[in-house]
Amino acid sequence: MPLGLFMNKFSPKKGAPRKSPSLSNLDLDTTQKNAEFGIDYGPIKLKLGSNEILFDGGEWISGNF
Repeated sequence: MPLGLFMNKFSPKKGAPRKSPSLSNLDLDTTQKNAEFGIDYGPIKLKLGSNEILFDGGEWISGNF
């Protein structure tokens, strides 16, 4: 009896290699470090409904920004 009917013909293609950030930060300048490690961010603002507050200089300031 042939086994051709019961053989699995599914063979997925190998995916593309994943991109990863560089492992060495010795040769990066400041702008590249900020972009790669996510430490470049602006002021912290919080909006709840119609109220807005801004964290500036260690204190929360309320108002419209």
